[in-house]
Amino acid sequence: METTSVHIPKFRSTTRLARWVQKNKYLGRLPPASERCFFRSKESPKKISDNLLLYSNWAGKLGEELEALFDATNHHLVNYCRAVHLKNEKPSSFVLSRMNEEMLVNASQFLGRLPEEHERRITQPHLASVYANFVGSVPSYLEDVIVEKADSSIEYIELLKKNSREVPERFMRALVGHDRHFHRLVRALGGPLPSYLLQSMTDPVVALNYARGYLRGRLPEEVEGNVFFNNPEMGAKYGLEVIRGFSNPRLPDALHNSIVLSASSDQSDEIRRYIAEVERCSEKPVSDGE
Repeated sequence: METTSVHIPKFRSTTRLARWVQKNKYLGRLPPASERCFFRSKESPKKISDNLLLYSNWAGKLGEELEALFDATNHHLVNYCRAVHLKNEKPSSFVLSRMNEEMLVNASQFLGRLPEEHERRITQPHLASVYANFVGSVPSYLEDVIVEKADSSIEYIELLKKNSREVPERFMRALVGHDRHFHRLVRALGGPLPSYLLQSMTDPVVALNYARGYLRGRLPEEVEGNVFFNNPEMGAKYGLEVIRGFSNPRLPDALHNSIVLSASSDQSDEIRRYIAEVERCSEKPVSDGE
């Protein structure tokens, strides 16, 4: 239907305008006399904002006077950006200026990179990493935000590797001591952990899984001691599952002795098996005082 052949009424309420536009599938802006109801309606501000969003789905980009009527406390502005994007248009800076940083990030999934003045308003590391996932690698001023937190750093590292981009070392160093991200990092890198991350490892479960699943061999001796010394059960499990193979699963002396000295009547199966295997593989039984 050609919109020019349709009789366009003057509306008393924004609800009637929105229904009329939808019913007639009217594309583009209505005459100013018809849009005037958005300023004169006695409907609630929320209802006006709701209907303005519905109208924008057909009309596309609106002027600042109408855009100022959007309720900025919900996601109407984000959805308005989507409507404008679908019309192959860009929202005005006025619209972006009314958004908080979470709204800006959500809008970027439709709009792509935002103007620098609005990018710089993104100050939370998590939101900065979400923004990067929507738009790709970001400028250094946003990387400075992302690197402040380990959680956002690992997300950005994954993004860079997915796009075959080099990972700046500062993002790797942001993960020092954050063992929970090491499995994701190894998958992203497709290679071993840097030595400074390996030396920072403290979680025995992460250490065991890394040695067993990726290295398929032993960790450096100082890492073994740092990780397993205070966890005899996991140390025994590590000896049995990583070191044993076809050889003696005995750990370095200090770590081995800590496991033996922890033995008691209610010791775990891993500790019991570890001691038994060490004794079986040794030339002579290993005593508790060894």
